[in-house]
Amino acid sequence: MIDKYIILGTYWEYAECLLIDKSADKTDTLWNEPYLSPSSEFIAAQSLPYGLEGLQNGLQIWKVKNGYLTKFIEIDQQERIPKELAWEKKNTLVFSYVKVNDFWDKQEKAKKYYARLSIKN
Repeated sequence: MIDKYIILGTYWEYAECLLIDKSADKTDTLWNEPYLSPSSEFIAAQSLPYGLEGLQNGLQIWKVKNGYLTKFIEIDQQERIPKELAWEKKNTLVFSYVKVNDFWDKQEKAKKYYARLSIKN
């Protein structure tokens, strides 16, 4: 069980999501809105679309165990911009992205690519 308050703050070119434990003095900070896997074993979050230099750009996956979160993987890169994500199966995340250069040159007409990330643990 994940017993946390969710507080999502979105700003001009930045976002963060606070998951505040209801019974302990612990707060986890995600890049954006959390997506819980069907098995409740993982939480995924993506960054906002490409923004200011120095801000994160990619995906985070957190592992949930006994109600606590630990960062499992963080992909922060400057080549692809995540657009949409969803859990396809228990441990499989699918997401769409556009290339950074296409994002700046073509905006909404940029070609969208799809990827699948399978977690083996």
